[in-house]
Amino acid sequence: MQQPIGTPPLRELAAGKNNVVITFDDMTRPTPAFAIAPVVLAELKAAGIKDENILFLGRSRRIAP
Repeated sequence: MQQPIGTPPLRELAAGKNNVVITFDDMTRPTPAFAIAPVVLAELKAAGIKDENILFLGRSRRIAP
């Protein structure tokens, strides 16, 4: 997060912004969203984003039998 390749760090991208939306998949997927979220939140906080201006948007997918 602090030294990405080819783009500025998240805290620089978020600096000066008012609102943030973080999307994540449902818990049936093998992605480690629960482990990544605290790191992302720390970077957003360092950029000056207030907690109340962060929206988590989850996606659930139902697969028919």
